[in-house]
Amino acid sequence: MNTLTTSERRGLAAISTPAGRMLIVAADQRNGMKKAMDDAPDGPSGIDTGELAAAKSDLVRHLANQAPAILLDAEVALPGVVDDGTLARDTGLVVGMDASGYETVDGLRYTQYVPGVTARRVRDLGGDVAKMLF
Repeated sequence: MNTLTTSERRGLAAISTPAGRMLIVAADQRNGMKKAMDDAPDGPSGIDTGELAAAKSDLVRHLANQAPAILLDAEVALPGVVDDGTLARDTGLVVGMDASGYETVDGLRYTQYVPGVTARRVRDLGGDVAKMLF
């Protein structure tokens, strides 16, 4: 078993329950979340970035702040919920580095990074941990 570094140990603690189990509210979806908002006046395609950000802010306020951590995207939700104080100080923040969709090469799907979202940017956004779907 690999030994965790100090920062890895702190990150894991930030997204875990007191019993040491990870519990993260996943709200990093963008297009998928829009599809679920089918009662919007113009349907899912009529939902703009501001409306999507407001919905994510509501998720943080009413659900995620009761959990150890939330997974959010750097494109829509952040840094808004941190800067405006919606995210509770004791709720861990996992920042998704992967972009919506994927690239297909020779029949294989490859995840793409959100441009400009690096490990340093995750920290700058207030993130405790980064997430990348491979």
